[in-house]
Formats: sequence, structure tokens, C-alpha cells
Amino acid sequence: MPTVSLTDSSMSAYKKFTSIESHPNMDFEIGILDKNGSITGYHCAIADDGNKIDCADENTVSFKGNEHGNIFHVDVKSQFSNAEGKAEIYYLTADTLLWILKAKPAEEYYLPDTSILVKVR
Repeated sequence: MPTVSLTDSSMSAYKKFTSIESHPNMDFEIGILDKNGSITGYHCAIADDGNKIDCADENTVSFKGNEHGNIFHVDVKSQFSNAEGKAEIYYLTADTLLWILKAKPAEEYYLPDTSILVKVR
């Protein structure tokens, strides 16, 4: 199976994806940098009408992992509590990802259990 590429080889900037689903009181987006099957990225989840913010900026890596087929297995760190969990990011199409939180952080966090995300243009 060919390697999945979420970034253009000519660019080193993060590719941004935003949730297209309606999560109760939550907005969610991620930025991904793919380098030869290993990814690093950041997430931003804003919940409870902006009262709970679990966001990393582009200079802070909040998840990293490796590719297995069309799935990226990542370790994710909540920016709200610094607790760690695990997620899978499925590459559905060039512009569409599926996020699944597989192991929830042990402390308070604001990440969706699942989310379909599309590339921000």
C-alpha cells in the first residue's frame, strides 16, 4: 500500500483540518505535518461556549505518531490538563480524515470521541 501523504512535499507548513460535524458545544480542528509516515500535529478543541479550551498553537506538538496502512496511531496530550491519551486518525480521502479517541486521558480533557474532519483551504 502506498504511503499516505497529508502534506505537499514542497511545503513544510501544517495542513489544517476542521470538524464538519456538530459536536454539542464543541469546535474541533487539527493541524498535521507528515514526514515519511510519521506525523506530528496540534489540536484545538473549544467547548462549553468557549469556557473550556483544550488548544495547542502551531508551535506546540500535542500529538505524534506513525502510519499503519491508512491509519495514523497517535499519542495525544490534552492542553487543558497535560494528561495523555491515544487516538487514531484515519485517512479517508485526500481532504477527509476521521479522528477516533481510543484511550481517553486520565484527567480532564476536551477532545471529541470521534470527529470527521475536512481540509481547510
